[in-house]
Amino acid sequence: MSELLHSPDAELAALKARVARLERLEEQVYFQERTLSALNEAITLQQRQLDDLQGRMEAVEEKFRELWELVGNEGGEATVPPHYMKLA
Repeated sequence: MSELLHSPDAELAALKARVARLERLEEQVYFQERTLSALNEAITLQQRQLDDLQGRMEAVEEKFRELWELVGNEGGEATVPPHYMKLA
């Protein structure tokens, strides 16, 4: 019986099975690397967009402060319009 387990045909079949498994694993790694690369590109693009939006928001805040200094504080303390409700 041990001759059957170690016969050239059995060894060849086992080798072919290992090669097929290795090829499947290599394909999986390839597709995972492609997926990771695509995700990295997407995250990099989103980070650039966030950085751009952050810069724009800071510019708007600065402009708002400048305008507030020019006209927003003429009457002393800022008053809340009557249609605004304070939430407790």
